[in-house]
Amino acid sequence: MDDNKLPAKSSSNAFTDGTQVSGKTASLNLDHSTAALFSYCPLFALNIFFCLLFLATEPKESRFVRFHALQSLMIFGSAVALCFVIVFLSIPLHFIPLIGGFMIAGLYFFLSIYLTVSVVVSLFMMYKAHQGKLYRLPIIGHYADLYSSGSGSGSDSASDSEIPS
Repeated sequence: MDDNKLPAKSSSNAFTDGTQVSGKTASLNLDHSTAALFSYCPLFALNIFFCLLFLATEPKESRFVRFHALQSLMIFGSAVALCFVIVFLSIPLHFIPLIGGFMIAGLYFFLSIYLTVSVVVSLFMMYKAHQGKLYRLPIIGHYADLYSSGSGSGSDSASDSEIPS
């Protein structure tokens, strides 16, 4: 099995581990694939709104929507954290003549590349979510899977080997 994909869908529109893709959300009465798509909205305020709404209102059995909401929060959370880090790094660099300006330009160039990649990844994940696929991104996908299933207690108790093939 590919490391980036969770269990494949069976013909009954359910994942082999019992994760349901069909059905409606508890809060907005949306299809699960549409709710997962909205979780990746690249507009920051809407992203936070939809993710927190789905995490707060969806039961633990609705793993598909919760997984995508958590993974989306991790994507945008990393972008926000990087923005803060670069802003705080650039403050003392203003006091270094000439070289500081070049370093600040390099930091902001890196930030613009990272934010562009984040938006492209979000658009790709919107496509995957609307197809009804639980596509795990490297690194953060594991944590989103761990905490969306409700078994995340701070320890790494769930591993990839526990996911059925």
